[in-house]
Amino acid sequence: MRPISNGIAWLDVIPNAIAGAACVAAILFVIIYASFSNWRKTSPGRSLMYAVLALAAVLAMNTLHLAFAPYPGVEFVRIAVYSGLLIAIVRLVIALVAILRDTEDVDLNSFIHHEHKEPQ
Repeated sequence: MRPISNGIAWLDVIPNAIAGAACVAAILFVIIYASFSNWRKTSPGRSLMYAVLALAAVLAMNTLHLAFAPYPGVEFVRIAVYSGLLIAIVRLVIALVAILRDTEDVDLNSFIHHEHKEPQ
């Protein structure tokens, strides 16, 4: 793979290291969330799990691509991982729309002006 930084080594290494660290963080989130949360109970919980899991898959694919490219089947791996990401994000959007439909209307002015009402 050809470097994109015109030969400045740290401009190739630092973004790759950050992406690798983000991958580890996403995987850690999935492990902790799966282990200590009842994420299956609600649609937003499931959607969040799938979205972060898909993000972890994309970051892992990116990291593996940097380390081992080209490898057999890379095109199929990309299709599968990006399809999973698309499905997870669509689920997240659907969950958000459902939440917004179920919530009461909020008066945004009450947040902006911080009006304090005395209890009666």
